[in-house]
Amino acid sequence: MRDVRNLSPNTIAMRRGVLDRLADTIAIPLRRAQIGHLQRWQSLVLTGKAAETKRAYISHVSAFYVWLVRRGVVADNPAALLDRPKVPKGLPHPISEDDLAFALAQAGPKLAAMITLTADAGLRCCEVAGLHYSDIQRRGGGWILFVRGKGRKERVVPVGEEVVRAIRGYRWGSRGPVFLGRDGGQITPNAVSQAINYHYAKLGIAATAHHGRHRYVSTGVEELGDVVLMQHLAGHESLSTTQVYAAFSPEKAVRLVAALDARARARRR
Repeated sequence: MRDVRNLSPNTIAMRRGVLDRLADTIAIPLRRAQIGHLQRWQSLVLTGKAAETKRAYISHVSAFYVWLVRRGVVADNPAALLDRPKVPKGLPHPISEDDLAFALAQAGPKLAAMITLTADAGLRCCEVAGLHYSDIQRRGGGWILFVRGKGRKERVVPVGEEVVRAIRGYRWGSRGPVFLGRDGGQITPNAVSQAINYHYAKLGIAATAHHGRHRYVSTGVEELGDVVLMQHLAGHESLSTTQVYAAFSPEKAVRLVAALDARARARRR
């Protein structure tokens, strides 16, 4: 997973946790598991969880058995027979400008810098946690970030002075991770997510850290109208993911309703 597929340590840890829970539930070696054992695990562990969580757990287990098949440890993948729940494609939920401004005003320098990177640079929590000072570089008259995203894929994201100012407001250096955890080492993605989410909840803001990223992509699509460019800047693997933001525009929806109302009034004349 690490050396061949370039999966992140967070993904590897998650898969290990899912497999450990599976082993505890079925109480036999995983290589001997049959579909009935996995269905029992599905019933005991996944009942009541969100569709996205169920699908992620099943994907982790299935990927493990695909690997066992390829290695010749087992003949068949029992997880292939599990029913995977359909996950409805949700609409983007960008944090509002008022909520963002309020959250930043109430945040300390470290938290403000992390929030700014999600909302003004479109970084995921794992990308905020993995940011190093060497990744922040001045190019020409502006700034860029070298971002390592999912699967360790790298991309270049241009950012404005406000992003750099927010980072400088926290701390500034020439090497090492930008954000440190309580132990003095590099902060974890989970710590970034929890800090931002707790801050929003404490202020009564109905948003999560990822909704800052939604705001970045929504603003980019609205301002530029270039879905392909925003796919690159956001690090979306599929263009269809970015296209959801192109279809979602509250401002355009308001203009459409106003136009339809105007035509309806014209019909009554």
